[in-house]
Amino acid sequence: ISYNPSNGTVKAFLNNVLVSTWIDPSPITTGNSISFRSGECSYIIDDVKIYKSRLNSELVSIGSAGSMVRYQNPNSATPSCSIFSIVIDNADNFSPVSSSLVNIDWTVPTNVTINDGLGIDINVFVTPNEISANWTSSIDPNSDVISYSFAVGTISGSQDVASFTNVGLSTIFTLTGLSLVYGQMYYITIKAIDGAGLESLLISSDGQLLQLPTTPPIANFYIDQLTVCEGDSVLLNNTSIDGVSFSWSATNGTINNPISQQAYLIPSASGPCFVTLIATNSAGSNQSDQTYNFTVLSGPIASALPDLTNLELPNAIVLFNNTSQNADSYYWDFGDGDFSIDQNPWHEYTSIGTFTVMLIATRTGCQNDTTYFIINVGQAFVDENGSQHDIEVYPNPFHQSFTMVGSKLEDVILYDLQGKIIFQKILYSQKKFIFQFENVLDQGMYLIKVKDNGRFYTKRLIKL
Repeated sequence: ISYNPSNGTVKAFLNNVLVSTWIDPSPITTGNSISFRSGECSYIIDDVKIYKSRLNSELVSIGSAGSMVRYQNPNSATPSCSIFSIVIDNADNFSPVSSSLVNIDWTVPTNVTINDGLGIDINVFVTPNEISANWTSSIDPNSDVISYSFAVGTISGSQDVASFTNVGLSTIFTLTGLSLVYGQMYYITIKAIDGAGLESLLISSDGQLLQLPTTPPIANFYIDQLTVCEGDSVLLNNTSIDGVSFSWSATNGTINNPISQQAYLIPSASGPCFVTLIATNSAGSNQSDQTYNFTVLSGPIASALPDLTNLELPNAIVLFNNTSQNADSYYWDFGDGDFSIDQNPWHEYTSIGTFTVMLIATRTGCQNDTTYFIINVGQAFVDENGSQHDIEVYPNPFHQSFTMVGSKLEDVILYDLQGKIIFQKILYSQKKFIFQFENVLDQGMYLIKVKDNGRFYTKRLIKL
């Protein structure tokens, strides 16, 4: 039902087809609800939706009893409302219904509580190149907290040392690469951001004073990955306390950037690796020596051997012997849209052509290796009725020559795929003939027509 309050026109549609029209001589022009008049008959109403005519854009009011949308999301997984739209043209044709779920959140995330340092709140720190803080989780029931941002300043709430950095959902963070000044107080400021982009109030720590260390640092680290592929690196997790500069060394391995705080080790071979970390500050140095036993895996090497590389339809079937090394899984792409994850698959081609087969060999924890090879699919000699004939042509594909063997070869014509005659020769009932081409043929597919024992047969050849 459509109703135009400006002129009182009422139209009734059944399955989107106009079935009745009536004009109300005294139309109601304003209102906030609808009612059904039964005319004293019994009826059932189900799945009623009310659409209001609007412009091509609309400002949707939210948040109050008289608003179009009164409530925000009850939780992040439940949208606040759905919007439905129908377009009607001048001929009374209805478009399909378009709809969209809408998330609404006007409440900012809750505030956090900040501790200077990585644990309980500290008042003093001694590392001029980094500063740390941790904080409680913020809560946003309507669209969830999606990230926190971390800033550093010399005044509470300021960003004069480091502007806000997105740290994801982590509630502990160390900002490195700084050049802080001894004797200066530094403040950490945190804000939480929810799924609607709303930000919590800016909350700052009570400050931490950078002072010269009075005791040497405590050097320490750990490695949590002991199985690696050859050439890959593992992270040296530096957990030293009060270190300002660092120096790494290792036996049976190479360390990338050995003076960085967080370095990477490339083990040379399986077996023990002796790693040393020296942490230093202005009060002295401390050394940590640890031994780790690594298992270094050889990377996969992809290789395979097809039993045939030149096939003929029908029954163009090829078997693959997988000779890959150091692999634990495989992926085959046969070049015709089919694939397999078997170790030693077989495949049947159903069309003529040149197909590039790809084999990817994988080993968990290592990079993949890939190899390719070519499978050529031709067609056996057939006569005009489609019957096969036992005429041999080899090699196929060929370079500058091929050999033909039959029972009584009389005539042969070589065409390109446009029907142009490339070569023609009378053979006078020979059983075998070698075709040697003086002129260089273009690479591609050709059609050969042979008369053998009084009947003509055709076959496709591939020139490499």
